[in-house]
Amino acid sequence: MNLYEAYKELYQQMGDQEKAQQYDYLYLKEKDNLFHRSNVEKMERSHFVSEINKTLEECNMGQIYVENPYECFLMMCTLCDWPMGAYSDVLEKAFETEA
Repeated sequence: MNLYEAYKELYQQMGDQEKAQQYDYLYLKEKDNLFHRSNVEKMERSHFVSEINKTLEECNMGQIYVENPYECFLMMCTLCDWPMGAYSDVLEKAFETEA
């Protein structure tokens, strides 16, 4: 149960149907937003991968293999707002030693 559902249930138990409907609407709206964002991200990622594969092919290289952890890591970095920062932050964390 998420927060919106909990509030909806609470207001239903208190007899405030208007508030319960409001939280039900907010829950459905948020769920729809998440679904829409997920589909947009998949389309953008699909376009990105096809562009990368085209560039790799022009360089006589194999296609990107997203299941490969290193290639996935590089892809994640290139899709960030600050690619070099993401790259260096992850590498820094990878080489930290526990004291």
